[in-house]
Amino acid sequence: MSAIRLPDTQAHAAKEPTIGVWATGDPRVDEESRQRALKRLEEELLEAEGQLESKLREQLQETTAEASTQLTELEAARLIVRRAAAAMDSKSPDATRLCAMAKRFATDACFTIANEALQLHGGYGYLKDFPLERHVRDLRVHQILEGTNEIMRVIVARHLIGR
Repeated sequence: MSAIRLPDTQAHAAKEPTIGVWATGDPRVDEESRQRALKRLEEELLEAEGQLESKLREQLQETTAEASTQLTELEAARLIVRRAAAAMDSKSPDATRLCAMAKRFATDACFTIANEALQLHGGYGYLKDFPLERHVRDLRVHQILEGTNEIMRVIVARHLIGR
């Protein structure tokens, strides 16, 4: 992402030390010079404003795309958890494999989503006053509790090779 170019006030001051005098209406400066200086300053401010709007629009599109991906991951996690629960309820022979897959996928996906949200919130995400801090911490623990996600991968792999 490129930086937004704002008018360089120091460069203006160096080139035209009287711009402030022109803009404030000093009687020693003619009206035409004052109007030229104000017009040039207005044009540069409008250009900077356009660059800022463009940059903000781009950032909004990126954030929206990330949120879309996160929502898709969350929905996939919910679906695999529901499928594993249904397998448990029906006493399916695939229940262990599906539960291991669901536990691993859901905790990894949700931790990634929460971690990306933390990144988006910056330092506020770490404050205990915001629920995000607790979600990130809890999700990290859930990747470890009741069998680490590495163990869940082993369980799935064993079913894959038929052991």
